[in-house]
This record gives sequence, C-alpha cells and structure tokens, in this order.
Amino acid sequence: CPGCHATIKSFMTECPYCGFEIRGVHSVSTVKELAEKLENSKSESHRIIIIKNFPIPNTKEDIFEFMLLATSNFKADDYAMRKGEENISDAWLTKIEQCYQKAVLSFAHSSDFKKIEDMYKKVQTDCKEKEKQLKTERAEQKEVKEKKENVNNFKTSKFRIVLIIFTILAPLFAIGGIGQGKIISGVIGVVMTVFFVLALLVGNGIMCKKSKNLHVVLGIIGIVLCVAFLIVFAVEQAAMTAFLAPYTAE
Repeated sequence: CPGCHATIKSFMTECPYCGFEIRGVHSVSTVKELAEKLENSKSESHRIIIIKNFPIPNTKEDIFEFMLLATSNFKADDYAMRKGEENISDAWLTKIEQCYQKAVLSFAHSSDFKKIEDMYKKVQTDCKEKEKQLKTERAEQKEVKEKKENVNNFKTSKFRIVLIIFTILAPLFAIGGIGQGKIISGVIGVVMTVFFVLALLVGNGIMCKKSKNLHVVLGIIGIVLCVAFLIVFAVEQAAMTAFLAPYTAE
C-alpha cells in the first residue's frame, strides 16, 4: 500500500488497513495499452485474440475505464446476429463479464460499484432485447417464405384447376336454381360459390390464412355443398313435378 506500506492482495482497490485508494499504479493506462494493440492488429481474428487474452486491470480507476471501453465497443445487434460464432462483440462481452466479476471481488461494497453494475445490467438488457427482436424478425421472415412457397405450390397444383372450374360452375348452379324457383338449391349454390371463391383467394395468398391447408378445407366444403346442391335440386325437381302432375294431366 502506498499509504501505510502494508502488504495487500493484487486485486485490492482500497487498502483494508488504512483505507488508501489505490490509483495510478501503472504509468501507462492499461486501457490505452489495449487500444494501441487493437489499432495495430491486422485482422478481426487477431483483434478477438487480443481482447480475450488481455488481462482485466486491478485498480478501481482502470476497471472503470476498461468497462467503459468494453461497453462502448460492444454491439448488441451484432452479438445477437452472430451468436454462437467468434466475433468482436462476443469477445467484448466476455471481457465485460470478467470486468464485472473483478469489480465484485474488488469493491462490491463501495458506492462506486453501482456504476459498474448499471453498465453491466444495461448490456444484459440490450442483449435480451436484441435477441428477442431478432427472433421475431426471423420468425416473420420464415412465415413470409413459407407463404410464398405455399402460394407457388398451389399455383402449380391440379387442385387449383379444380377450384377454378367449380368457381365458374357454382354461380351458374345458384342462378339456375333460383331461376327455376328452387330456393333451397339456389341458397346452397350461393354458399357454395362463396366457399370456392374463398378457397381460391386463400390459396393464392390474397387472403390471410391461419392454417396451412385452409384453402383445401374450404374447397372440400364447397365440393360437399355441390353434392348437396345436386341432391336437393333433384328432390325439389321431383317435388315440383309431383305437385304439377295433376294440373298437367288435366
């Protein structure tokens, strides 16, 4: 200790005997030394090695400077984008973690520790927010890609041709049924037309769909209604014939 000359541990920032605050142990700042090494490096991989291998300083003053340097160079978006890979931001995050732990050991009970803790927590928060944002963006991109693939598959499918044919025939059935006084058949024809149109719109990606095979479900419902239309039409036709039979005989 420069104050009382007691023997203290190398990571101490304050003498436990006399309270002297250890400052300026090195004539050249460790932060300046790191900055110079990084400036002279020729590649990203070399800079990563320098950052990861550089020792965290011991004095409170240098720890603050080092933490400021590390947090200002750390990019949360780059870290989230390249997580799992070796990159500069990952290297800086490693030093931020080490610097925080060194501060915990050195002056955790000091009022100055809160500044280090605030910087550390901000980095952690930024990382979580960027990772969440990136996850959302990737999910949206995946959804858009899948939608395009589904639309392309639908446009080249035979089912699309079937839907187009039924979409053309369905309104003709509805008009024919209503025109001949077969109200129930006409209503079924209208509903059937709606389902076939919706199936085409969903399949072509014009309308949003919650299910991957929604257009198939809508198309099948339309086909079932088409069968129902033919049955009801035949029944109504038979009923009408039976009703008019006595008048026709007369």
